[in-house]
Amino acid sequence: MNGEFLFGSWFQHVLAVEEFISEHPELPVCVIQFEELKERPAEVIQELCRFLQVPDDKAEDIADATRFQNMKKEVLRGGVGALTREYLKDEQQGFIRKGSTGDWKRHFTVGQNERFDQMFHSKMAGSKLAQQLEKYLK
Repeated sequence: MNGEFLFGSWFQHVLAVEEFISEHPELPVCVIQFEELKERPAEVIQELCRFLQVPDDKAEDIADATRFQNMKKEVLRGGVGALTREYLKDEQQGFIRKGSTGDWKRHFTVGQNERFDQMFHSKMAGSKLAQQLEKYLK
């Protein structure tokens, strides 16, 4: 919440993306939310295919191949590249966890959740991208 990351806080990142989209309407941008991808994978992949102007006939196959459990099995059996293997040396580090949404809020105390909600609404006031996320913050 302090923004002490190499490239700034999540809030700064999202607002910068939104500013870029606003300042460059001539450049098409496709924003995909992880939560939506989890809820309706084949449909979101079809939308991405349409955005990229490629056939969407493989969307269901892609959705199946990229389901968390299928990717986790692939990683655990060693079917990954050398770079990825470097990051997976110790699975206990949490690289591969649950593949679920909203889990982060369960790690917060009631007070932390309240502070985050206040900060989110303060920093993201007027943000269209933030509005798309509202339903997932509850």
